[in-house]
Amino acid sequence: MKTDNDKASCLILSVIGYAMIFGGLVRIFATRNLFELFGIGSLWSEHEYFQYIYSILGGFVLLTGIAFNIMARNISRYKRLMMAWALAFFILGLIMLVSGIINKIPAFYFLPDLTFSLLVSFLLIMISAKKAH
Repeated sequence: MKTDNDKASCLILSVIGYAMIFGGLVRIFATRNLFELFGIGSLWSEHEYFQYIYSILGGFVLLTGIAFNIMARNISRYKRLMMAWALAFFILGLIMLVSGIINKIPAFYFLPDLTFSLLVSFLLIMISAKKAH
């Protein structure tokens, strides 16, 4: 039987997973209008390679969301995998920070993703560190 902690952890992972699935689909089907809706219209490029890379990113984010929903179904089974994902999201966050600073990108553009990556890393560490009941 799942405890309230287990249910909360499952819910957290599921919410993150569904948010990623949504975010992945948004990236896959992104348009100039969508970028403008999110206040980043100036970042849109009509170049085919940009659109290709952005779709590939969307596919990766979508697959990550699916993986999170799978992990949410059996947390104790996937604890090691969650730690690997936590490390990956932490490294990804550091890359975002360094890349944003080096490329002199305004923080408005990279801080939301950086914050999300570090928050997901922290949550995965907390969930995977819980003792099984």
